[in-house]
Amino acid sequence: HAETVKHELVFWDFRVSGFEHVFDSAVSGTLSFVLQKGQDNFSFSFACIDLKNAEKINYRYRLSGNNNEWVYTDSRHRYLSYANLKPGSYNCDVEASDLRGEWRHRKTITVTIPPYFYQNPVVRLIALLLFATIVLLLVVFIFQKVKRKVEKREVALRNEVNYRSQMNPHFIFKVLASLQTK
Repeated sequence: HAETVKHELVFWDFRVSGFEHVFDSAVSGTLSFVLQKGQDNFSFSFACIDLKNAEKINYRYRLSGNNNEWVYTDSRHRYLSYANLKPGSYNCDVEASDLRGEWRHRKTITVTIPPYFYQNPVVRLIALLLFATIVLLLVVFIFQKVKRKVEKREVALRNEVNYRSQMNPHFIFKVLASLQTK
Protein backbone atom coordinates (compact mmCIF):
# COMPACT_ATOMS: atom_id res chain seq x y z
CA HIS A 1 0.00 0.00 0.00
CA ALA A 2 1.20 3.51 -0.81
CA GLU A 3 2.41 5.82 1.91
CA THR A 4 3.12 9.50 1.81
CA VAL A 5 6.51 10.93 2.73
CA LYS A 6 6.35 11.55 6.44
CA HIS A 7 9.81 12.89 7.07
CA GLU A 8 11.20 16.36 6.69
CA LEU A 9 13.27 17.31 3.70
CA VAL A 10 16.84 17.99 4.90
CA PHE A 11 19.93 19.55 3.34
CA TRP A 12 23.61 18.90 3.99
CA ASP A 13 27.09 19.23 2.48
CA PHE A 14 26.50 22.83 1.55
CA ARG A 15 29.39 24.19 -0.54
CA VAL A 16 30.24 27.64 -1.89
CA SER A 17 32.89 27.86 -4.64
CA GLY A 18 33.72 24.22 -3.95
CA PHE A 19 34.47 24.73 -0.25
CA GLU A 20 32.31 23.53 2.61
CA HIS A 21 30.21 26.34 4.02
CA VAL A 22 29.66 26.33 7.78
CA PHE A 23 26.44 27.79 9.19
CA ASP A 24 25.61 28.90 12.70
CA SER A 25 22.71 26.44 12.72
CA ALA A 26 21.90 23.22 10.85
CA VAL A 27 21.66 23.62 7.10
CA SER A 28 18.19 22.07 7.13
CA GLY A 29 17.05 24.82 9.50
CA THR A 30 18.59 27.62 7.46
CA LEU A 31 16.07 28.93 4.95
CA SER A 32 17.96 32.04 3.88
CA PHE A 33 21.59 32.98 3.53
CA VAL A 34 23.82 35.55 1.88
CA LEU A 35 26.97 34.66 -0.04
CA GLN A 36 30.04 36.87 -0.06
CA LYS A 37 30.59 39.32 -2.90
CA GLY A 38 32.14 37.49 -5.83
CA GLN A 39 30.85 34.07 -4.79
CA ASP A 40 28.62 33.07 -7.66
CA ASN A 41 28.07 29.35 -7.16
CA PHE A 42 26.78 26.95 -4.56
CA SER A 43 25.77 23.30 -4.20
CA PHE A 44 24.24 21.02 -1.59
CA SER A 45 22.79 17.57 -1.05
CA PHE A 46 19.21 16.90 -0.01
CA ALA A 47 17.04 14.00 1.09
CA CYS A 48 13.75 13.12 2.62
CA ILE A 49 14.76 10.69 5.34
CA ASP A 50 12.77 7.48 5.02
CA LEU A 51 14.93 4.45 5.77
CA LYS A 52 12.30 1.97 4.64
CA ASN A 53 11.43 3.50 1.24
CA ALA A 54 14.35 5.85 0.43
CA GLU A 55 14.93 4.44 -3.07
CA LYS A 56 11.28 5.03 -4.04
CA ILE A 57 11.31 8.77 -3.37
CA ASN A 58 11.84 11.09 -6.34
CA TYR A 59 12.97 14.68 -6.17
CA ARG A 60 12.84 17.82 -8.22
CA TYR A 61 14.42 21.24 -7.80
CA ARG A 62 14.62 24.62 -9.48
CA LEU A 63 16.29 27.98 -8.96
CA SER A 64 13.74 30.75 -9.44
CA GLY A 65 15.36 33.87 -10.82
CA ASN A 66 17.82 31.81 -12.87
CA ASN A 67 15.87 29.04 -14.56
CA ASN A 68 12.30 28.29 -13.57
CA GLU A 69 12.34 24.81 -15.11
CA TRP A 70 12.20 21.87 -12.69
CA VAL A 71 15.12 19.43 -12.72
CA TYR A 72 13.96 15.89 -11.90
CA THR A 73 16.12 13.35 -10.12
CA ASP A 74 15.83 10.12 -8.15
CA SER A 75 17.05 8.91 -4.78
CA ARG A 76 20.53 8.14 -6.12
CA HIS A 77 21.18 11.71 -7.34
CA ARG A 78 20.20 14.04 -4.52
CA TYR A 79 22.63 16.83 -5.23
CA LEU A 80 22.20 20.19 -6.91
CA SER A 81 24.73 22.71 -8.11
CA TYR A 82 24.43 26.18 -9.62
CA ALA A 83 27.33 28.21 -11.00
CA ASN A 84 28.03 31.57 -12.65
CA LEU A 85 25.08 33.27 -11.02
CA LYS A 86 24.65 37.01 -11.30
CA PRO A 87 24.18 39.12 -8.18
CA GLY A 88 20.60 39.00 -6.94
CA SER A 89 18.20 36.99 -4.83
CA TYR A 90 17.27 33.42 -5.80
CA ASN A 91 14.74 30.95 -4.40
CA CYS A 92 15.94 27.37 -4.55
CA ASP A 93 12.88 25.08 -4.35
CA VAL A 94 13.34 21.39 -3.58
CA GLU A 95 10.42 18.93 -3.58
CA ALA A 96 10.12 15.27 -2.64
CA SER A 97 7.44 12.88 -3.88
CA ASP A 98 5.52 10.33 -1.93
CA LEU A 99 5.43 6.68 -2.94
CA ARG A 100 2.56 7.41 -5.37
CA GLY A 101 4.66 10.02 -7.19
CA GLU A 102 2.75 13.02 -5.87
CA TRP A 103 4.83 16.05 -4.86
CA ARG A 104 4.04 16.24 -1.15
CA HIS A 105 6.95 17.98 0.54
CA ARG A 106 8.61 21.24 -0.45
CA LYS A 107 11.33 23.37 1.06
CA THR A 108 12.66 26.70 -0.25
CA ILE A 109 16.01 28.24 0.50
CA THR A 110 16.65 31.87 -0.43
CA VAL A 111 20.17 32.60 -1.64
CA THR A 112 21.30 36.21 -1.99
CA ILE A 113 24.43 37.20 -3.90
CA PRO A 114 25.39 40.83 -3.17
CA PRO A 115 26.85 42.84 -6.04
CA TYR A 116 30.22 44.52 -6.05
CA PHE A 117 29.84 48.31 -5.97
CA TYR A 118 30.48 48.53 -9.72
CA GLN A 119 27.67 46.03 -10.41
CA ASN A 120 25.12 48.37 -8.84
CA PRO A 121 22.83 49.88 -11.53
CA VAL A 122 23.19 53.40 -10.09
CA VAL A 123 27.00 53.18 -10.20
CA ARG A 124 26.84 51.85 -13.76
CA LEU A 125 24.59 54.75 -14.77
CA ILE A 126 26.97 57.27 -13.19
CA ALA A 127 29.93 55.63 -14.98
CA LEU A 128 28.07 55.75 -18.29
CA LEU A 129 27.22 59.43 -17.80
CA LEU A 130 30.83 60.19 -16.84
CA PHE A 131 32.11 58.37 -19.94
CA ALA A 132 29.61 60.21 -22.17
CA THR A 133 30.67 63.55 -20.64
CA ILE A 134 34.36 62.82 -21.26
CA VAL A 135 33.65 61.84 -24.88
CA LEU A 136 31.55 64.98 -25.37
CA LEU A 137 34.27 67.21 -23.89
CA LEU A 138 36.87 65.53 -26.08
CA VAL A 139 34.76 66.12 -29.21
CA VAL A 140 34.20 69.78 -28.24
CA PHE A 141 37.94 70.24 -27.59
CA ILE A 142 38.90 68.74 -30.96
CA PHE A 143 36.22 70.78 -32.74
CA GLN A 144 37.48 74.02 -31.15
CA LYS A 145 41.10 73.17 -32.03
CA VAL A 146 40.17 72.55 -35.67
CA LYS A 147 38.09 75.74 -35.72
CA ARG A 148 41.04 77.82 -34.42
CA LYS A 149 43.32 76.28 -37.05
CA VAL A 150 40.85 77.12 -39.83
CA GLU A 151 40.47 80.68 -38.50
CA LYS A 152 44.28 81.12 -38.50
CA ARG A 153 44.48 79.94 -42.11
CA GLU A 154 41.67 82.32 -43.09
CA VAL A 155 43.48 85.26 -41.43
CA ALA A 156 46.76 84.31 -43.14
CA LEU A 157 45.01 84.05 -46.50
CA ARG A 158 43.30 87.43 -46.00
CA ASN A 159 46.63 89.04 -45.09
CA GLU A 160 48.27 87.60 -48.17
CA VAL A 161 45.43 88.81 -50.38
CA ASN A 162 45.62 92.27 -48.78
CA TYR A 163 49.39 92.41 -49.23
CA ARG A 164 49.18 91.45 -52.88
CA SER A 165 46.38 93.92 -53.55
CA GLN A 166 48.49 96.73 -52.04
CA MET A 167 51.33 96.18 -54.50
CA ASN A 168 51.16 98.62 -57.43
CA PRO A 169 51.98 96.89 -60.74
CA HIS A 170 53.65 100.10 -62.10
CA PHE A 171 55.93 100.21 -59.06
CA ILE A 172 57.01 96.63 -59.61
CA PHE A 173 57.65 97.35 -63.33
CA LYS A 174 59.82 100.41 -62.52
CA VAL A 175 61.84 98.49 -59.94
CA LEU A 176 62.47 95.63 -62.36
CA ALA A 177 63.41 98.08 -65.14
CA SER A 178 65.90 99.88 -62.90
CA LEU A 179 67.49 96.59 -61.92
CA GLN A 180 67.98 95.67 -65.55
CA THR A 181 69.71 98.93 -66.40
CA LYS A 182 72.36 98.56 -63.77
